[in-house]
Amino acid sequence: MTERRHLTDAELVDALAVVLKPLAQRVAALEMTALKSAGLYTSGKAYAVNDVVTYDGSLWQCTTAMTSGTTFDHQHWRLIVKHGRDGRDLKGKHP
Repeated sequence: MTERRHLTDAELVDALAVVLKPLAQRVAALEMTALKSAGLYTSGKAYAVNDVVTYDGSLWQCTTAMTSGTTFDHQHWRLIVKHGRDGRDLKGKHP
């Protein structure tokens, strides 16, 4: 019967580091792609890639880091959800 050898604290830390490093890299990569709510579009505000704003009733994702101007510049944004109908044609009607 072979005798089991216990790892030293340093050996255990090294072994865990080898296992955890790729997981930490994966988490970092996933966090970089996560959408981040930035609220309403505001002029003069700095936006990062994957910031999400509402503008004119639609939901937009920032595609390049930028500082917003006084008007909404579509070249830095990707439309995620287009605004819907305002519902005025159904006013007073119930199913």
